[in-house]
Amino acid sequence: MKLFARCIAQQPNGTVPAGGGGDPNASALAAYHDAFLGEISVLVSDPSLVRRVLDVAGDDISAMPVNARAVLRREARSDEGLSAEETAALPASQRSEVSAVQQSRRAKSGITSRLVDLEDDNLEQKPLRSSFELAPVPPGNYPRVGHVPRRQIDVLRDKETAEHIQAMYVEADFENIVKYGSSAAALLCECAQEEPPFDKLADTTNHWTWKWALSCLATGTGDEAFLKWAVADVQSVRELSNATPFRIGTLLSLAIATVALGRAPTFWDEPPYRDAIRTYPRIERSPVTSVLSLRLRVLANYWDNANSPNDLESYELRPDIVRLVALLSPTTNFGGSMLGSPSSVVKLPEELLRRLEEFQRAPPLSSDLKMLDQVNDSIFFYASRQNSRSWQPQLLSRPVLGSILRGRSPEIYDPVRAALGDAMAVDASSFVAAVAEVSEFAPFWPTDCMSDLFQNGRSLREDDYLLARLVIFIDQAGLTSEMFSALARYGKFGRRFQAVAKLVQAYDHLLLAPYRDGGLFPFTHSTDEPFSGNVMS
Repeated sequence: MKLFARCIAQQPNGTVPAGGGGDPNASALAAYHDAFLGEISVLVSDPSLVRRVLDVAGDDISAMPVNARAVLRREARSDEGLSAEETAALPASQRSEVSAVQQSRRAKSGITSRLVDLEDDNLEQKPLRSSFELAPVPPGNYPRVGHVPRRQIDVLRDKETAEHIQAMYVEADFENIVKYGSSAAALLCECAQEEPPFDKLADTTNHWTWKWALSCLATGTGDEAFLKWAVADVQSVRELSNATPFRIGTLLSLAIATVALGRAPTFWDEPPYRDAIRTYPRIERSPVTSVLSLRLRVLANYWDNANSPNDLESYELRPDIVRLVALLSPTTNFGGSMLGSPSSVVKLPEELLRRLEEFQRAPPLSSDLKMLDQVNDSIFFYASRQNSRSWQPQLLSRPVLGSILRGRSPEIYDPVRAALGDAMAVDASSFVAAVAEVSEFAPFWPTDCMSDLFQNGRSLREDDYLLARLVIFIDQAGLTSEMFSALARYGKFGRRFQAVAKLVQAYDHLLLAPYRDGGLFPFTHSTDEPFSGNVMS
């Protein structure tokens, strides 16, 4: 076959001889010939031709120029099988798609890049041990009628948008997420409907819209012009009678807008948002079984404080969404161990209490913490507005209620891990010291997350494996903010660390502010100012 290819290349004027080689069709032979000359425009413009050229080429692909080899091997091996050289040789549109898939796979396996500052003070960065750089890409190809998508669900479920935002999110590239996601957010505005279909998504806090909103929050660039995804619709009485009584989709779109802005949007009191908020008290009486339901409980305070969920007489929470280790810590404002006097206020399942006591006596491995999440019974406590129904049992204070409802934050694990990875790569000794300091705040610390394990000398994969366990535990212990504060005191880290620290700070403020004595006020920060280190909640 290689001899046949050389013969083709020697034909006058680059013509392709008819027949031979099993008589493949002329277009496949011509494209095969062009591939050996590094000409791939026909292959790029006609994907159906790639498979036919593969059949002709066989093992000859390895002798082709890298750009042709990359296009053909992408079809033969899938995006994940391309080398870094082959990925870089692809046309820009294909390269961005492959990069997104590869980065998503890296994220799932627990590997992120490392960014290290240059010596100047401009906080410019260079990649350390990074496999590739994501290229800018246009928004996804949405089904359209004219210039408007048919349905919001087409935008929300667009795979390309989700993959690109996830690829940037694991690298904490918030600025580019905002730019890229704003195009899709604008499309959601263009095809706004009375009930945005967020209730049809598996988990909104893990959806690209929430990650885009968190990126807006981190950069302080939330814009209401991109967030009004619901619109009042004049319906007949018959249609209204058949409509869902609980406007979950509208509430979730309002939650995303609140996260993106760091405050309630000005349109929260307009229909259909106002109507959705009125249905919420009937929903909130059910047990809290997901991080998303925790977020709704808290964010509802921003929309209608007069009818906030804090009028509930009792709360019932599933253990695996609560920062369980934080319940034992004096830093949660209980004034002492959760196993002491406050146990008459917050009812923890007996099995959960027993496990926590065991871990205090003998620190566990991080994998053993899963046993806490596997407890079937719920956490139960009373909480209410001050001076309401004095006959109720002892009530939690507002700050303690907020600390419990803050819950875990798996939605920010990826950028937190990237930022901590940078800190460890820049100054391992400071990172070790910070872990040792923060560990003093916890009632116990996993033996496989001890500070001395974070010394230099391991592979990137081993580092990220340790970091993944550390990120989960400090979240359970309510110490993510404290970790960033400690690191900020020990050294100066780069732009990505600063950006993630601001996200942690802003997200904590958003979710804790409704339960502080000062009441609600918007969180603001300048994106030009470095992280102050003051993220203690």
